[in-house]
Amino acid sequence: MKTFAIVNQQPGSGKTTTAVNLAAALASAGGKTLLVDLDPAAVATRAVGRQAACAASHLITAEAEPADTLVETHTPGLKLIPAGRSLAAAEYHVTGLPGSQFMLAEQLTGLAGEFDFCAIDCPPTLGPLTINAMVAAEQVVIPIPHADTDFHALDALIDIVHTVKTRFSPCTVRIRGLLRVCFENKTQPGKAAQRKIARDYKPLLLNTIIHKTPALADAAGHAVCVLEHSPRSKGAAEYKALAREMTDGNEL
Repeated sequence: MKTFAIVNQQPGSGKTTTAVNLAAALASAGGKTLLVDLDPAAVATRAVGRQAACAASHLITAEAEPADTLVETHTPGLKLIPAGRSLAAAEYHVTGLPGSQFMLAEQLTGLAGEFDFCAIDCPPTLGPLTINAMVAAEQVVIPIPHADTDFHALDALIDIVHTVKTRFSPCTVRIRGLLRVCFENKTQPGKAAQRKIARDYKPLLLNTIIHKTPALADAAGHAVCVLEHSPRSKGAAEYKALAREMTDGNEL
């Protein structure tokens, strides 16, 4: 199971939009896909048509068998481990326990044979839940809002991913790439950010760019993935392109 952690501690970064639509695109292309919602706000859970629940917190604390936390979604081939406010209590409960950074990785091992891909929507913090996601993942995808990127926070996040890999052996996580989201180049802030990103972060940039489009905003407003809401839209096409890039262009 190839696992991606979608991480950015900056609120409004497009993290959940990316996790949901990448997972849906992978499933729509034929890959058996798991979406893990680790955000107590449960936005990803609702975006695939499900209600907030305790499944993710029970997974983290090992109060449930991994298979018992799975929920079907409207997208064929996509299953969900839903989140809810109880995740905050679960995070507090496991903090400081020996080996707590490996709890999610150990639980997901039991599901590895059932899925081809796993996308983890992390909370907008760099606390224990996000560290668990990084340890469990092979690759980190960092969405960066094109005209509103906090570059100091981005640099800190990049450093933390490298620290997690070094500190928590046998973790092999690496940064797969920075995903430019809400992309627009018609405004001065957008043009300035584009120049800085291209100059300072070029080796880390993914080829796929997610443009700012009405379809993505409408889908988020209706709490559905863009592939379901507007399957022929530019936003849907771009997330399908991201799924192909994440699978190295291979047919699923």
